[in-house]
Amino acid sequence: MAPLANLGILIPVLWSGRTYAAKQLVPFFRAAEELGFGSLWTPDRVFHAQVAMPHPLVTLALAAGVTERVGLGTAVVITGVRNPIETAQLAASLDALSGGRLTLGVGLGGREHEYAALGVDVRRRVSRFEEGVHLMRRLWTEESVTFQGRHFALEGASILPRPGRPIPMPIGARAAPALARAGRIGDGWIQGGRGSAREFRDSWALVRESAHAAGRDPAALMSGKLLYVNPGPDATAAEAAVRRHTLAYYGREMGEAQTVAAGLPERITEVIREFIDAGCQTPMLGLPEPDVDKLAALAHQVAPLV
Repeated sequence: MAPLANLGILIPVLWSGRTYAAKQLVPFFRAAEELGFGSLWTPDRVFHAQVAMPHPLVTLALAAGVTERVGLGTAVVITGVRNPIETAQLAASLDALSGGRLTLGVGLGGREHEYAALGVDVRRRVSRFEEGVHLMRRLWTEESVTFQGRHFALEGASILPRPGRPIPMPIGARAAPALARAGRIGDGWIQGGRGSAREFRDSWALVRESAHAAGRDPAALMSGKLLYVNPGPDATAAEAAVRRHTLAYYGREMGEAQTVAAGLPERITEVIREFIDAGCQTPMLGLPEPDVDKLAALAHQVAPLV
């Protein structure tokens, strides 16, 4: 049985057709901690025509203020389109205010129109992303950073509060070059909602091989997987509810491809177990709504079977 602390909760912030306020999310955050889940995670998008989604670090700041122990993570911040210096400062502040609980999952991601709107050349996004990861780590650990790169230049820059450690940065990836990058420069890897357990196993092997080839310890890397779940006695209705959730956010083709586990605890457990057996250390379970009762069902009915 996997400890409950190894299970993460993907915060249900993909809001379609309604707006959730702090009064809905705060009880959800507190319940996740009280029930014993190990971490809370949130995704990122800059623009979306159908779904309202707050900035991930704003969401986690709210969670940090009403909890004390549960880990806080992004799955993932699209640092490909965001300024890494500003992201480093925001992340350092959140890590300090939360008592060192942040894991900053990062990724290229983004759509071409998001890159254009934020003034980032999509053709140079890989080198910009890698330079940004390097620069964030320096800003978190050095008193004064002087840096001259292809994309960024700093002279005697200092961020305070400084976490005093490189905040862990697993990388969200799917394509082979990105998976290799996760092993070479990331602190682990997060698979999005799309992808089977077999694909997870093969991808995780590539990440670990890349880490080894770069002279890094593969055992030090973390692995995570987004899983959309919805417990309930009527499996058909439960799956339909969570599919509405994924379709609204990802669109028809991608929404149908997301990994979903709905219905009775045994079915949800089976899917989670497949990914754990494939090497997933932190399944990130995403409910369609911030429903405390369903969160409790995951803790009391699903987790003991995992």
